[in-house]
Amino acid sequence: MENVCRKKQGACANHTPLSQESSSPRWTWRIQSPISTIVLSLACILFLSAALSSSTLVRASPIPELPPAPHSVEALSLSQNSASSTPYQPKKFTTEKEAILVKTTTTISDTTDENIYIHADIAVEPVYSLVERILPTPYHGHFLFAIKPALIPASSTNVHDTFRISNWRNGAGVEAKILIEGASLAGLGAGLNYYIRNICKVEMSWSGDRFDDMPPVPPGIPESEGTIRASFVPWRYYMNVVTFGYSYVFWDWKRWERELDWMFLNGVNMGLAMVGQEYVFRQMYEDIGLTREELNDFFAGPAYMPWQHMGNIQGSWGFPNDVEFKNDWIDSQWELQGYIMNRMLEFNITAILPSFNGFVPHQLVSMFPDVKFDRASQWNALPEQYTFVSFVPSTEPFFATMTERYIRTQRSMYEQQGLGPRSEKNHYLLDLYNELHPVCSTVECLKTITHGVMRALKDADQNAVWTMQSWFLLNTAIWHDEEIKAFFDGIREVNDGRDAFVIDLYSDVAPLWNSTQGFFGIDWGWSMLNNFGGGQALYGTLPTLLTEPFKGYHQPAKTMRGIGITMEGINNNEYLYQLVLDIPWELIEAIDTINTPTTADTVALPGQPLNQFPLDGQAHLEAFLKRRYGLEQTSDAVIEAWTILSQTVWDISNGQMSQSKATLDVTPALEMSHEGFMSSMFWYNQTKVVHAWSQFVQSAGPEPGRWRLSSFYYDLVDVTREIFVAVVIPGLHKELIEAYKAMDLELTKSLGKLILESISDTDRILATHSHFMLGPWIRDARISARLPSSTSPKSDAYMSQYADYLEHQARNQITWWAPEGQVGLSNYGSKEWAGIVSEFYYPRWEIFVNHLVEAVQSGVELDYDAYLAESLVAETKWQNERTCLGAGCDPKTTLMSEEGNDGRKWYPVEATEDTVSVAQELWARWNLLAERLARKAEEEKQQTSS
Repeated sequence: MENVCRKKQGACANHTPLSQESSSPRWTWRIQSPISTIVLSLACILFLSAALSSSTLVRASPIPELPPAPHSVEALSLSQNSASSTPYQPKKFTTEKEAILVKTTTTISDTTDENIYIHADIAVEPVYSLVERILPTPYHGHFLFAIKPALIPASSTNVHDTFRISNWRNGAGVEAKILIEGASLAGLGAGLNYYIRNICKVEMSWSGDRFDDMPPVPPGIPESEGTIRASFVPWRYYMNVVTFGYSYVFWDWKRWERELDWMFLNGVNMGLAMVGQEYVFRQMYEDIGLTREELNDFFAGPAYMPWQHMGNIQGSWGFPNDVEFKNDWIDSQWELQGYIMNRMLEFNITAILPSFNGFVPHQLVSMFPDVKFDRASQWNALPEQYTFVSFVPSTEPFFATMTERYIRTQRSMYEQQGLGPRSEKNHYLLDLYNELHPVCSTVECLKTITHGVMRALKDADQNAVWTMQSWFLLNTAIWHDEEIKAFFDGIREVNDGRDAFVIDLYSDVAPLWNSTQGFFGIDWGWSMLNNFGGGQALYGTLPTLLTEPFKGYHQPAKTMRGIGITMEGINNNEYLYQLVLDIPWELIEAIDTINTPTTADTVALPGQPLNQFPLDGQAHLEAFLKRRYGLEQTSDAVIEAWTILSQTVWDISNGQMSQSKATLDVTPALEMSHEGFMSSMFWYNQTKVVHAWSQFVQSAGPEPGRWRLSSFYYDLVDVTREIFVAVVIPGLHKELIEAYKAMDLELTKSLGKLILESISDTDRILATHSHFMLGPWIRDARISARLPSSTSPKSDAYMSQYADYLEHQARNQITWWAPEGQVGLSNYGSKEWAGIVSEFYYPRWEIFVNHLVEAVQSGVELDYDAYLAESLVAETKWQNERTCLGAGCDPKTTLMSEEGNDGRKWYPVEATEDTVSVAQELWARWNLLAERLARKAEEEKQQTSS
């Protein structure tokens, strides 16, 4: 396979939100009974004693011992300016029997409420709170939830979390509620989602919900005996490290709460827990003796912290003297992490916590002269001060010392909030070489390095599991079969590799499981990445998703233990992510070992093949559309449109390894065609996609206001956007360049005018849905300028500058992604959002068109350097602009779509026009041109292939 890293615009790069005010939750650790309190206390004592006694400290230089309770971390609660939501309150039960059923997490028979078995001390109250949080009032008392571990066959390897959903009858035999039993809390979440989706025919999604369309009278289960389903993998995971930069960075608790609810409903039981990690690292380094001023050169700015953690970058740019801003951000994020972590524990979602991975502030090099430090390789051509990060290799005893110190500091800080470990295994994310070169490449050296990491983790925490993303192994210039095997051989030398988990990050396009014998027997998970940089392009590998996870499960090593989604950014190609999360739960029937006698025929033996076949993709898609739009609105035309799209934009057929990078998003040039990673080419049949657009627009009908579904508006904007950026603008650009080369002045002028009008109309359709608008991104950045509750208030002037600092982070990431424009990662994180299209992309295209016209008028070649210089001035001006939040820049008011005072910009955060009306108007104007340009593009493809 060709080196993926070389395809990323010259280098490698791994690479939106709502805010509302409400009351603040408290962190609590709910204990169900005095007995459980005693048991839990003893367990904690044993856990800490074992963990601390097993730790072996090897110090290369004297470092002060970390005290048993090193930091007095106050109880955390969100500050006045923090958006949050009310914490769940204990459910008020109507009968004593009902209270017993819930609070003791019981098993309930199908026909009576008398057969009660207490199986586990797992609180199900969070599930009731979720119901009350998201579903209409008639459903609040409609469910009974119970934990029933016996739903899982004891020795099965292909049935894990299980749920059963049935009609519950009271003592009189009257069906009164829906009973959802689960082998775990994740099973309860998946079971509730099954009812919402399959019985009520609605669902929760990133782009909108249809909960208001649920039947006014909660329906029962049509099947007399109910439904039972199970997952064939124990882990269903979510997130990529860089998603915390491209999507989550400015989220508040309210937005996080919604995402965690969505995760729980989709059966996700493992996720990265990266928010606020800098708080722990800062404390650890302060204990060693570094100051916050010294650490400022190490910690990246808020929008770039994921890459700093992976050793790609250090420090921040564009805003001098940001020490106080950065540390206020770190404090507020740690506070936010408390709420996130609390909810993950309530939902029993395994948190993959950060670990020490070797990258350190450069001051440690002089502080510890006896330690051998190295420098990481340069990353993406960034200036030296922002890359070449210092690190200590795992072959140095100091690596183990720092690993133990970090894990102990992190554990102590969480335990003081009642958020300590609650499972047998503690997963730590540790990526050594994300798009970096290892310091050595010999087989023995690589084996020694990974052995050292694994040993250091186990010494620091005997329950540690090294969790890693496999992305770094795709650099085939470095990692060949021998080197990859040596890397994992070092891990297997410690406990036979049973304490590691590999997230095969890019299984949908560049799988590694099939070339490594299932990662040489180490547990791994099949992942769909699908998105880079948080871009919105329609892209997918649907045929692969429907078949390859099952092949991965059946690989000889039988070590596939998870399925997940690992996109760099969310809010794109929603169906595909939903599909991957559905796959583990589809079709498999589990076994109830209490009500069904266990025999050799009923219990699956280890390694037994799945009784499951690839999904019926068309049926699954149609069911998704009917839940998304409603039965009546999902017309034949809508189904036809999405069927065409599923066979084109979601069926990559030319080997392309990522979504395409639209011509609109990048700096204009005479030649804009390029292959490789983020190619400018669109692989699909453009004439078919234009036809699907027509079907979709026409399906909206002539009646204004017929559609009131956010998800339909979202899809209509998304498909219309794709036509403009993939068909119309690239096609017009080619014709514009042909006119310029022919020195045809009038045609150059008219095509230049037309391409600028198409860009304006692109901005107009994007402005009809908040998910495609710059305003919410800027708003969320500015209002995330909060102080933790324990901090004294600061001046209005300071808070305004703090908000300006965060806005600069937001603007820079989606444009330059660096201190300077037009180099390196510029445009990598580009967004097709109203506001950035009109005020960043349009000006540089207008300057380009003007330079072309001037060149033709003068009969000379385009002075491209002169164009770049003028365009860079416009880009720089936009980078340095700031936004005013409402009159007087009051952060509680809404952004307005007009010029503010003091030269600040105001951006809309809500739709400015009706999506259907604008889409129909633009279709009437541009459809025939789109059809012509699509036919021309297809003819050129045929000529090239022949």
